[in-house]
Amino acid sequence: MNQESGWVIIDKPSGPTSRKIVNQVSRALKIRKVGHAGTLDPFAEGVLILAWNKATPLVPFFQDLPKTYEVEAEFGRATDTQDRTGTTTETFPWQHLSLDQVEEAMKPLRGVIQQVPPMYSALRHEGTRLYDLAR
Repeated sequence: MNQESGWVIIDKPSGPTSRKIVNQVSRALKIRKVGHAGTLDPFAEGVLILAWNKATPLVPFFQDLPKTYEVEAEFGRATDTQDRTGTTTETFPWQHLSLDQVEEAMKPLRGVIQQVPPMYSALRHEGTRLYDLAR
C-alpha cells in the first residue's frame, strides 16, 4: 500500500469510537496525519472513510455525499439515553402494532430530513462530546 497518501473504507463495528479506529490505522500504517469523513457514535455500525496525508483535504467532499441509514428497533422500551445503551425508564405494550402502523410511523423519517441529534450523540458542544456531557 502506498503510504504517501490514500484512502481506506472501514466497516466500523459497534463499540470503538471513530477516533480509536483512526488511531489504530495511524499506528498500523505509521502515518501521523489521518482524518475521517464523519464521526459515528460508539455503538453505531457503518462506513467510516479514512484519508491520510495529501488526501485529507478531500474529506469534506465525502462528508457532503448523501447518506443512507438502516434501523434496528426495539419496541416497547424507553431509555434514559434514547438509545439501546441506556437504562430502561418505561415499558409499553407493542404486540398490537401491525407492520402497516410501523411503516406509517416511519414515513416522516424517509427522504431528506433535518435530524435533531439526541443529547447522547457524538456531536461536540464547546469541545466536549454530548454523550460525555450527558453522562
